[in-house]
Amino acid sequence: RDQNMRNRNNTNSIPGAPNTSDDESQDEETIKQRDEFSHIYSVLEQLQQGKAWWVQCLTIFSAASLTYSYNNVGLRTNVQIAIMTVITIVGASPFASSHLITASIGTFVGGQNIISSTGSQIEVDNIILASNYAWLLLLSLVVGLVWCFIINSKFKILDGYAGRLGTTTFVGMNLVMLTIYGPAGVVSWDRYYYGFVHIIHIAEEDASLSLATAWGWTEEAELAVGYVLSVLWLGIAASGTRIFHNNYAQRINSEPSSDKQPPKPLNNVLVPVLWALFSMLVVNATQYKHAPGLYNGFAVGSYVAMASLQKMDNSISRFALVSLIAAGWGLTLTPFFVGFAGTNFNQ
Repeated sequence: RDQNMRNRNNTNSIPGAPNTSDDESQDEETIKQRDEFSHIYSVLEQLQQGKAWWVQCLTIFSAASLTYSYNNVGLRTNVQIAIMTVITIVGASPFASSHLITASIGTFVGGQNIISSTGSQIEVDNIILASNYAWLLLLSLVVGLVWCFIINSKFKILDGYAGRLGTTTFVGMNLVMLTIYGPAGVVSWDRYYYGFVHIIHIAEEDASLSLATAWGWTEEAELAVGYVLSVLWLGIAASGTRIFHNNYAQRINSEPSSDKQPPKPLNNVLVPVLWALFSMLVVNATQYKHAPGLYNGFAVGSYVAMASLQKMDNSISRFALVSLIAAGWGLTLTPFFVGFAGTNFNQ
């Protein structure tokens, strides 16, 4: 055995003889690089598919940060316009098919307006503190985990129902509020009943107008009626578009002799959002005093119109009925959960 070892060592020392140790080292390095590339490819593939839990949480946080910044940095805009704009941008991107749902949840997370509402979160010259984004990251993570639980549950929680995304956001918001935001003083506890200790205009918690003074009952009634009509309008217009398109596609498919190609399915999230954004821009052009209340109504109506057509039996009248119920529920919630993520989206 010793003689064999000496012969092997002598062979390796002969000029021109193959160096076994170097070959083994190169093989190990090649395998290591191959594993690294395989890992990078796996990560990129998960990012593209958007199904991994960490990808969904990352998507939610990215959309939340974009919405929150759009709504709060510099010249402030209405939160509903910010939400609809970000969803539209994502819907127009190559990632629409795989990331639009989670990005929509992220816009609801970023649409909350209570992280910077306490004295501990002071904003100077419209500069948002970095700690606000840290709190937003925490909220995004919790909401993302709640969403992963819902979509992976064998019970198919709220599958096909309007408000599924908003309810997910609302549940995550309350979990964070009860365990961290409230006890840590990030958000005041009175946000649960804010309308009973402060003046909140009906259906208009995110108004650009001052909330320091009360309105007359005629103005409150005017806004309430406008809110209900805006919910009804969006629920009918957006759902009607989806139903008309679905019926047209079914008619084409039922005609074997027809040379026409059936149209591609419409996205049940993007169509209502585009209708809502269009309606908001039209109302904004009128400079109507109570436009923010109508924006909230358009938002709620769009979420109603996202419901499954099968659940609603392809019936516009059913969408209209649900829109009226959602409008009544939205008016009822005016003094409660003010500024909570998902409040206007779980109708």
